[in-house]
Amino acid sequence: MKNTILLLIFFGFVTLTGQACADNACKYGKEFVKERDIKAKDISHQYWRYNLDPDSGEHFKTLHLFYTNGDQAVIEHKYCSMYNFELVYFLGKSSNPSLDQIGSIVGDHVNKYSSMLNQSAEKISNRVKSTLSAHKFSSNSAFSRGFDGNLPGTELSISFMPFDNIGSMYSGIIGFYLGVGGE
Repeated sequence: MKNTILLLIFFGFVTLTGQACADNACKYGKEFVKERDIKAKDISHQYWRYNLDPDSGEHFKTLHLFYTNGDQAVIEHKYCSMYNFELVYFLGKSSNPSLDQIGSIVGDHVNKYSSMLNQSAEKISNRVKSTLSAHKFSSNSAFSRGFDGNLPGTELSISFMPFDNIGSMYSGIIGFYLGVGGE
């Protein structure tokens, strides 16, 4: 019994030490992204999920938002030596997305939920709309493009995929990626 307790204490210490080393090796620690309750009339339910990659020490914090109109947003923050923000937005069945709607959705979500990009929702929305427009966006076909964020060390991309399946509860998916730092 005494050996079992010592063994548990040892493994607990090794686990805590490993976690401390992984967190200390990260440029962005666990608390870099703050988990907060989202209070808004158009959100019916929300929750956060946290994971830590045991090999790389990367933190994953994912926010799930369920909107009253049937839309859903999944926002993932992945960070350690660099910061990655990814928005996957599921459009409700009644949506027929336009350039303006996609630009607004991305701009609003990046502005409200990103821990890095200090730009206005309007500025991000305009960049997204100009990228979609320049590549002849159509809500009837899939689209994916990287674009210039005019910020050093930053990667940005936007994607859209319509759902033609009658059985789907969504009309399409908007994806947005922001990467800051790295090599």
